[in-house]
Amino acid sequence: MLASGQGDAPAQYRVAAIYTARFLSGLVHGHLAYRHFFAIFDFIAALCSLLLVTNLLYRSKRYCASSETSRILRVMVLMGLSFYYLTWSMWYQRPETWLSVLFVTASLFVISVVRSASVAVPVLVVLATIQGFVRADVAILFHFGLLLFLIARGSKHFPAGRLALLFTSCLSGVVSTGILWILMHKIFPHATYGKTKVFQLIANMSPNQFVPFLIFFVPTAYTYVRTRTSETNDSAPEQALRLSSAFYLVSWVLVGLVQEVRIFIPFAFALMPQTANVLADELERAMGIRNSVPRPDLSRATRETE
Repeated sequence: MLASGQGDAPAQYRVAAIYTARFLSGLVHGHLAYRHFFAIFDFIAALCSLLLVTNLLYRSKRYCASSETSRILRVMVLMGLSFYYLTWSMWYQRPETWLSVLFVTASLFVISVVRSASVAVPVLVVLATIQGFVRADVAILFHFGLLLFLIARGSKHFPAGRLALLFTSCLSGVVSTGILWILMHKIFPHATYGKTKVFQLIANMSPNQFVPFLIFFVPTAYTYVRTRTSETNDSAPEQALRLSSAFYLVSWVLVGLVQEVRIFIPFAFALMPQTANVLADELERAMGIRNSVPRPDLSRATRETE
């Protein structure tokens, strides 16, 4: 149905994986079905996303200030979380889920690591453009949160520079929004929501919907609480990601079914380095483990390096 353009909204607007699989299936003369290409897409996206978040963990201030034993614990927690979210993604599996995870983790990596604006700007815009055909709302709200953080906090602690990212977040948001508008009103104007209601807040209040959400959301909720009350200053990209994920959480609760936890996995997965750090800190305190390496004044270190 989706490949023929006759599917229901909003799934019909998420055409990238479907049409790419159809194109590749034609190249191999039907020897591989769509589902095989979806599995390939998921594997590549999940592997790349895991490599990116692992690298971000290695670069995080809390990880760098930890002892060798503590670092091993943080990596183990990260691996455990990755399996946790991988398991949740298998329920009502959709081809756009892990491609969206890769978009968020790759975009986060760029704003966290890439120092050259001439590299960061086109890469972020290209990622947002591709994501517009995968699942546009992820790109729109990621850059909306980033834009608001840059405006509200006025933070200069981004490698590529605040002004470059202000321009990029505006442009990326406009591009992904424009793609969604064209898909909705020009290419697939006949697509409807059928019997599915657009506004889902009331339906999400039922126990059948809310219980899976609560179980799934525990690590992310803990991350929100601990990073807000922690005395350690997180990096500006980490804070911006939390803001973007909060906006996406609100949109998920309002217009998506919270039982379909795969919807939030792109942001939950990108938050894993922060989750791993705060969980490891808590585990160390609970087990009475003390770091053999004195933790430096991270706020001071941030000012000196940035």
